[in-house]
Formats: sequence, structure tokens, C-alpha cells
Amino acid sequence: MKKILFTLIALLTFSFSQAQNGTIIVSGYADMEVIPDKVKTSFSLEQIAASYENAVNQLNEQTKTLSRTLIRQGFAEEDIKTLYFNVRPNYEYKEGKRIDKGFRASQNLELVFNYEKTKLGDLIKSIASSDATPNFNISFFLSDDLKASMKETLLTAAVEDARKTGDILAKAAGSQISGFKEITYGVAQPMPAPRYQADMMMVKAESADFAGMEAKAIKLSEQVSIVWSVE
Repeated sequence: MKKILFTLIALLTFSFSQAQNGTIIVSGYADMEVIPDKVKTSFSLEQIAASYENAVNQLNEQTKTLSRTLIRQGFAEEDIKTLYFNVRPNYEYKEGKRIDKGFRASQNLELVFNYEKTKLGDLIKSIASSDATPNFNISFFLSDDLKASMKETLLTAAVEDARKTGDILAKAAGSQISGFKEITYGVAQPMPAPRYQADMMMVKAESADFAGMEAKAIKLSEQVSIVWSVE
């Protein structure tokens, strides 16, 4: 009988200790919209000619024309990067037969610079009036420095959100937070990964008057899960 009574007292003591030094698991969230600070412009050039040599030479002339246009806008020649260069036979098919139509030469260039609405607008207008007339894509994204800064801000806000929620829960239970035992980042609940690149738009460089483009804000979010100690 004494042994059973002693065991019961021990269980009650253990339960009381757990109640006095329990834990609360709380998720904290933070999100914000950020205007991109970088622009990536990709240019696509292509020439078709009867001979391999002519296709390459005509493409080179088109590339030089585009480069001169970009340099006149204040960009350095070394900022214009080649992503892709290809020369291949050009075929057409008619009534099941393959017809040789010379050679097709193509090249893709890329230019990355700090986003400024006026600067981007001037670039688009210069391309529209250039003899190079390439197809080009414009996309907006966050620089590494801005991503790092936003990540720190978001994580700080997410932890603060978890702390405030923990305070409310602890207070409602007649306790208070005394510290934390564990922080879990990125795996507490599945969430969409932060999206750093805005939607890409295709622009055909024809006669047009572009006053500039407003970059769409990119929504970023972070989440943490914290195990708080309460007493």
C-alpha cells in the first residue's frame, strides 16, 4: 500500500513540474513586397543567308550594330555578354521533301544593370529605332545584397511574430515565456519558396515610343517555428 501511495505522489509531482516548466510550439510568419533593383535584358539575333560565311558575317554586323546602340546608351562593351551562338543548315519541307535554304546563324546576348525607370525606357526606345531590330526579353530581379537584406528583415519579423503569439498563448494559460528551446527554419510547414524574379515580358523592337516601365513588386515571405519554454 505504501509503495502504491509513493508512486502516486511521484506521478503527481512530475505532472506538476511539467505544468510549471512546459513548452509552447509557435509558428511565426512575415511577408513583404519589394521593388526589384536589377534588370536583365536578353537579346535574340538571327540571320539567314545562302552561304555559311554570309550568314555569320551578316549576324556579326547585326551584333555590332546592337552593341553600338547599347554603348551609346552608356553601357560598357564588356557588360554585353554572349549567352548562345549557333550556325546550322536551314531547311524547309515541301510535299515531304527537304529543301536546302542556306544557313541560319543566331546569337543571344544579355545585359544586366541597375533598375531605373528612365534608363530602361531610354534603352527600349534606342533599341526600337536601331537597325539591329532584335527580339528581346526584359525581366526584373533582386540583387544578392537586397535579397540578403530582405531575408534578415523577414526572419527578424517572423521570430518577433512567433514571440508575440507565444506571449499571448502563455498569458492566456496563466504562464509566461521564459526562453526558447528550439528554432526550426523552413521545414515546420510547407510554404512557397520566396520568389525573386518577376514575370518576364516579350518585347518586339519595332517603331514605338516607350516612356519607361514600372517593375512589379516581388512578394517575399519567411516562416519559423519556435519551441518556447513557459513557466
